[in-house]
Amino acid sequence: MDASFLLGLHAELVKDGRPIVLLEHGITATVGFLTMLFPAKPGSSGTLPVTRNSLTPDILVLERLAQSTTPVFEFMPDGTTRAIPKDAMDKRISISILDIKHANDEKVNKKHFIEILYYAWNLSWFLKENNLDSKFFVRGDANGIIRVTPRPSLSRPRRSPMREPEPCW
Repeated sequence: MDASFLLGLHAELVKDGRPIVLLEHGITATVGFLTMLFPAKPGSSGTLPVTRNSLTPDILVLERLAQSTTPVFEFMPDGTTRAIPKDAMDKRISISILDIKHANDEKVNKKHFIEILYYAWNLSWFLKENNLDSKFFVRGDANGIIRVTPRPSLSRPRRSPMREPEPCW
C-alpha cells in the first residue's frame, strides 16, 4: 500500500461514503519511525542501521466519520492521542486496525495489543511522512482484536454417553 493507493481510496470514500475494508494490505515501515523507535546509543557517532520492513495488519477499515456525534480520537506520530476537531472530520478519513487472533479468551493478552499499537504508530508516521495526514488519520479509539476460536475437529466425532431407555408405560 502506498500514497497513491490511499489517495485513490480517499477519492472513492469522499464520493461514495461507504466504508472500505482492506484485508492484509501491507504498509512499509518508514525510516523515520524506525529511527525514532530504535535510536542510536547516546554518545555514538552514527545512527542505528535500520531496514524498512513490511507490516501487514489483518484488517484495515477506512470510513468517513463526518456525521459522528461522539468525539473521535486520533493516534498521533508522537505517540499521543487527541480529539479531532469537528470541522476536520469532514475532510479526513479514519483508519481502524483490527487483528485476528486464533486463540481462546485467556490466550489474548497485552502482547497482542502491543502489535496493534505498533501498526497504529507506524501508520501514523507513514501518513505524516507522505503528507497524507490532512486526508487520513489513525483512530485511537476503534482498534481491536477479533478472536477466532478453534473449531472442534470433525475427524474424531464426539459420542454422547448411552442412556438406558426409559420405560414408555
